[in-house]
Amino acid sequence: QLAELNAAERDLLNQTTQLGALLNSRLLWLPSSGPIGWDWLKQVQSSAKWLLDAENWKIVGRTLLERAADHPVATGIGVTLFGAIALFWRRLRRRLDEIADRLGRYSTDNYLRTPEAMLITVLLSLKTPILFGLAGWLLTQPPLASEFAVAVGTGLLSAASIVTFLRFGQYICVENGLFSAHFGWAERARAMLWTNLQWLKLVITPVAFLLGAIGASNAQNLRDGLGRFAFLAGAIAVSIFLARVASPWRGIFVERVGAGHWLWTTRYLWYPLLWLTPLAIAGLALSGYYDGAAQIQSGLVMSVGIIVGAFLLYNWAMRQVLVARRRLEIRRAKERREKARAQAAAQQAVETGDPVPVIPDEPEVDIASISDQTRQLVRLFAFLALAACLWLFWREALPSLALLDVALWQQTVTVDGATRSVPVTVSNVLVALVIVVITFIAARNLPGLLEITALH
Repeated sequence: QLAELNAAERDLLNQTTQLGALLNSRLLWLPSSGPIGWDWLKQVQSSAKWLLDAENWKIVGRTLLERAADHPVATGIGVTLFGAIALFWRRLRRRLDEIADRLGRYSTDNYLRTPEAMLITVLLSLKTPILFGLAGWLLTQPPLASEFAVAVGTGLLSAASIVTFLRFGQYICVENGLFSAHFGWAERARAMLWTNLQWLKLVITPVAFLLGAIGASNAQNLRDGLGRFAFLAGAIAVSIFLARVASPWRGIFVERVGAGHWLWTTRYLWYPLLWLTPLAIAGLALSGYYDGAAQIQSGLVMSVGIIVGAFLLYNWAMRQVLVARRRLEIRRAKERREKARAQAAAQQAVETGDPVPVIPDEPEVDIASISDQTRQLVRLFAFLALAACLWLFWREALPSLALLDVALWQQTVTVDGATRSVPVTVSNVLVALVIVVITFIAARNLPGLLEITALH
């Protein structure tokens, strides 16, 4: 009987999962409200009154003090972290400059310089978001005082995550930071990205707060009014940011994208698509598909985070390859110098009639070729890891877009003596192609990686 109950429970869980996936795939494209009209500004005005109500904010203040008193340990830790980062902020900035000065020299550069700079960058980016996150966490702790306080807390948590991400991007682009000193990007690109992230942070922070607060509220009029207004403002800001930063003519990629590069060749395809995407999502929200637009927006934000993470890991790996190549070249130069000295000693021994020392003849290793093979492998694995993460994320986030599960044909297999038909999907074919490509490229470049590892 217990086994039957377990089997029934598993079947129920499977049916629940399938039903949830079906609902997600259908509800995403159902409108949650009507498109905007002439009365939309009145909705914005009425929802703004909800946000600016002084009595509500007094409740928020009292709730924050009460929850801080209820959670003294967490409050103390948050305030202490903020104070410590603020106290050591200038010292951390000086440390970044010191690390940058030690790069590129054999005696001072090593494999730990870039990870240390990454850690410092994370600490610098956490100073302000710690307070936002602490206040938001306290307001969302039980007992819940009011719906408005919970909405403000959720908005602060949302703002804290966005501010952390944007500040991290800023401090990557700081002078002598990761972007230019460690990853080798041009100074013009660094300054341009820093400047645009600065104004984007000032615009997106209140937008993230509004969307988070409205998302925690059950009032549909808030979504229809202030929610769609925040969507539009954020979309316009992000669109302008992308149009400036990613411009093929004046953006941050100008020094890295030449006339023959595929990004330059296809610039009229990807560039308009890139900066028009935020406006298209805002158009969905304005047309009444607020929930679907919010889900797509959160998915794109997570995708950007995944891409930034892959960018950092890729450049860190390339820095390790660069350091290893530099050390190998210096070691090879020392070996050549010792070999030249031995040859001179042998020549002198021949002239004087002394016994000639035996000089071992070691094969010459092409360090440049090995380094190029290693870089190609790093690029391959970084691209595949990024593609796999994005595909898995979007497949879970938006089941309606899981087009890779479409069956192409059926295959008959035998399992435990029973014959059954198994579908071969698009994803199966793509995985097989990826395995073939990986095998081909690895066969050509893996010896270089193994050799540079063995030599090091």
